[in-house]
Amino acid sequence: SVAAGVTIAAASAIWSDAARAQAQHGGHAIFGVGHGATSDTLSVTAAGNPYIQLLRASIRNKLVEVAPNGELVPDLATEWEGSADATRWTFVLRDGVEFHNGKPLTTQDVIDSINLHRGENNDSAGNAFASAIADMTADGNTIVFTLNQPNADFPYYLSTYFFQICPSEDGEVDQMSGIGTGPYTLQGFDPGVQSSASKFANYFRDDDGYFESIELLAVLDTAARSNALIS
Repeated sequence: SVAAGVTIAAASAIWSDAARAQAQHGGHAIFGVGHGATSDTLSVTAAGNPYIQLLRASIRNKLVEVAPNGELVPDLATEWEGSADATRWTFVLRDGVEFHNGKPLTTQDVIDSINLHRGENNDSAGNAFASAIADMTADGNTIVFTLNQPNADFPYYLSTYFFQICPSEDGEVDQMSGIGTGPYTLQGFDPGVQSSASKFANYFRDDDGYFESIELLAVLDTAARSNALIS
């Protein structure tokens, strides 16, 4: 395309449109990631490097997410609305979502997961964002966030990787088993080395999780990653 006089931007757009048109589900994908450490953890309260963030994002969801064009779009929440003064935000939870173990997603799972980051002495990496929340209440499938002060950008806070939702039982949040609502079900996790996951059959979205299985390899050395890709 470039040789024919097409600009880089135009060529990229043409390729992207063609790729989307031909997208198919299936196959096994192996990703060599230039990060990873033996201290990696599935805990959502830890910041972590891009490797573990990629793994967590493969097995969990948030209420909302940011699209490539910067627009805020639904994920576990289907809609949201702020009060006139932006101190109260109401989110409507999607129906029919379940965790990998078959547990239905509830508003309590959301509240308990977000509470992992709240509190004055909380050492979660997401505490700075969660400190904006004064209170959370649930009514049916609706969650109301009351803020300490007006914040028109609050929905974007909930798109950060800290606020991935984990299953909760009697107030105890399970963030270490890797069970989530995401497109892939965790099969193996060797911190700093390798992780694997398979497609979640009951995933609620059809525009995500295209592979039947994925494998993430921590390959910190640039030359090793390049050689692995070539071979």
